Amino acid sequence: MQALAELAACAAQPDPDTKCAQTTIETFASKAFRRAPTQQELEELLALHQAVLASDGNFAQATAAVITAILQAPDFLYRIEWGTDAGPRPDVRRLTGDEMASRLSYLVWGTSPDEGLRKAAQSGALLEPEGVAREAARLLDDPRSRAGLSAFFDEYLKLSRLPDLQRADPTYSSELGGSLRQATQRFLEVQIFDRNASWPSVLTADTAFVNGRVAGQFGVTGITGDEWREVALEPNQRLGLLTQPSVLMTSLSTDATNPTRRGYEILEQVLCRHLPPEDPELPPRVEGPSTTEPMTTRQRWTLITADPNCARCHRDMDQLGFAFENFDAMGRYRTQENGLSIDASANVAWLGPTNGPIELVKKLASLPETQACFSQHFAEFSLGKSVTADAAGACLTQDLTRRFEAAGFNVRQLLLELTQTDAFLYLPKDR
Repeated sequence: MQALAELAACAAQPDPDTKCAQTTIETFASKAFRRAPTQQELEELLALHQAVLASDGNFAQATAAVITAILQAPDFLYRIEWGTDAGPRPDVRRLTGDEMASRLSYLVWGTSPDEGLRKAAQSGALLEPEGVAREAARLLDDPRSRAGLSAFFDEYLKLSRLPDLQRADPTYSSELGGSLRQATQRFLEVQIFDRNASWPSVLTADTAFVNGRVAGQFGVTGITGDEWREVALEPNQRLGLLTQPSVLMTSLSTDATNPTRRGYEILEQVLCRHLPPEDPELPPRVEGPSTTEPMTTRQRWTLITADPNCARCHRDMDQLGFAFENFDAMGRYRTQENGLSIDASANVAWLGPTNGPIELVKKLASLPETQACFSQHFAEFSLGKSVTADAAGACLTQDLTRRFEAAGFNVRQLLLELTQTDAFLYLPKDR
């Protein structure tokens, strides 16, 4: 009964009555559905409660049956948004206060609304953009917001893959993969929340967080134990997010580096430049000359993609990847491969020549399309849908990018700006 008493104090009494059952059911259903249950729902749940009692069950058993039913209901399992009339906006529907409370809470915290959001919903404050902005700022100031943003970066950077990667390297383990993910998330947390960093600053930060488990991956010595410490990066080797071992590793699926794969990830994730699918009518690739001499990955890749049919897609993509060849498949810095010096220079048609990962990262961080791409990925994660499929999505991307730029590309502010867009505040009329 102690657990039931947390829902309703009357449930701790020796013989709770029907009124107590109603109170208990309404309290739990309200939390589970993230809104007040309808009268019909309450009647059906109370009928189930009484049916269990009539079958010689006790109050706790009857309440457990009701809780089981609630936890299987679509309104608990899904965030259902019907909306309501938007007044002067006949083209859209406005989310109800409870629907907006859930949308905000899951965006920022990744969980159900708290009491403050529920009260804001009931007061009507979440029916206006100003109220939404006020509550979004409150949620973002709460430590729980850090976990919500971590979920975005887990998906955006594919960090959740790290513990399950397959590597033949004897230093690799699932524990190391998990720790590398933590190192990146700790870095992002400090940059975004503690330093209020812009996206270009995140891409070009000159520090990282390491502990004894991951220090070697970053080329840092003298660090032992589990405590996370901020360290300065070797300025000629690493810079910012894109040279974190975790990011370098998740773009590969094998024990060897793959310039094509790394270049593809930069095009897709950093620049939102989408390559067309491979032409099914493409003639078979012409093999380059064979050799038994030691080669670097770059030399081998150059031979593989020398066929003109390959070069038209691979040229810029592989050049981007070549700039990161100073990092092996474990994300460790190197200057040689197979006893040969690594050439990390690149010459991307629309970027010009660069010499190594540091120079490339700086150029990428300065591009307007890098900022636009990040805001697009963030919008897609937050709204749970593609924003490139129609005119409305293109309009949202332009609006959010404009807001992002006006905010100095501040990552934290991007979340607040998203809550003020039509895509977040309204539902399409035809839904």
